[in-house]
Amino acid sequence: MLTTHFREASTLWREKPGKYAKKNSAAYQFFNTKLQPEIEKIVRHLGYKALIVDAEVGNGSWSKTPYIAIRHNGVAPSFMEGVSVAYLFAPDFGRLYITIIQGVKRTRSTELDKSKKKLEKTIDRPEGFNEGPIPQLVRDEKPNSSSAKYRKGIIYSKEYILEKLPDDEEFTNDLKKTLKIYQDYAESQ
Repeated sequence: MLTTHFREASTLWREKPGKYAKKNSAAYQFFNTKLQPEIEKIVRHLGYKALIVDAEVGNGSWSKTPYIAIRHNGVAPSFMEGVSVAYLFAPDFGRLYITIIQGVKRTRSTELDKSKKKLEKTIDRPEGFNEGPIPQLVRDEKPNSSSAKYRKGIIYSKEYILEKLPDDEEFTNDLKKTLKIYQDYAESQ
């Protein structure tokens, strides 16, 4: 189901109307009533009852980097603070990343680098994941933009190419191992 949902999210995002995120648009509705609940269902099925799943596509204007965040209130009061697991979508929806990421609220890029080094020593890297920031999410990324901070805030990530998405089993296995490491981190804090 995730493979199908990620493909549909990509299609709807490319067709989203205008500059502003309208709650009645198909893309907005899909993220909040289909994709977010599907990920939440998988998270619950894997046994993580305390984790919170949030979808964000934009508040006012459309987000350049929409995401679905999975967080533990003890280590992330919001996606913008603490450490979360998140699916980040590249703006062109050509790539999707599952990440362990630190929040970027009121954080300078240089501070993200310092705290990332500490977190890499505390949080295990999931098998098959890369360390550190991913390539630019946005072509003309400004140094302190949200997408630049998200990119720099990434501790570990795995990239999926939306033209060659894996099957649901691989998505679920990647999420399962990521949530196990994340839960271990949350419980150690």
